[in-house]
Amino acid sequence: WVPIDRPVHFGELVQPTDLQGTGLVPGLLTLNFRTAPDLFVWGNTGIPLDIRYRYPAGTWMNFPESRLDVSINNSYLRSLPLSKEGVVQQVKDIVSPDFVLNEQTVRVPPYYVFGQNQLQFYYDLRPVKIGECQDVLPNNIQESIDPDSTIDLSKTERFTSLPNLAFFANSGYPFTKMADLSETAVVMPDQLTSQDIEAY
Repeated sequence: WVPIDRPVHFGELVQPTDLQGTGLVPGLLTLNFRTAPDLFVWGNTGIPLDIRYRYPAGTWMNFPESRLDVSINNSYLRSLPLSKEGVVQQVKDIVSPDFVLNEQTVRVPPYYVFGQNQLQFYYDLRPVKIGECQDVLPNNIQESIDPDSTIDLSKTERFTSLPNLAFFANSGYPFTKMADLSETAVVMPDQLTSQDIEAY
């Protein structure tokens, strides 16, 4: 389970290469993570994602029409703008003039977060239209989500009403702290009924 006492970097959950894409529309970049099933958030503050995202800085890019869509568990959250100059401009200037590193905070409604989750990032890069025979695009277009991006569950609480068979079936909760049910024993009565077997 993702720790809830501090912000967690994406690089702790996946390999950096898992968050890299190639091409104008590289397809979904995904990050799978698991949380305790009984997370509870007071009010409507949501769970903050601090997303650092990198994309080309070429003159061929149509920045106003390009975007990065962010979703969780197939539920749309927000479209992030792609601008010529990033918020983290000094990094771009020092490391390379060929890409922009930008940063935005997205808040995830708590009702979108379950025991098993997937963050989804979808780049939609649009080229500048010059003419039928004049458009020249680079061959090696790359974009990524920076592994220093974070998800912060530190403002959540652990609270739920029990019994909840769905929590037990999906993550062993509250009978195990291990998401994969390791270190868990199931104790069944000697004389099993069909209801016992169905529940198990």
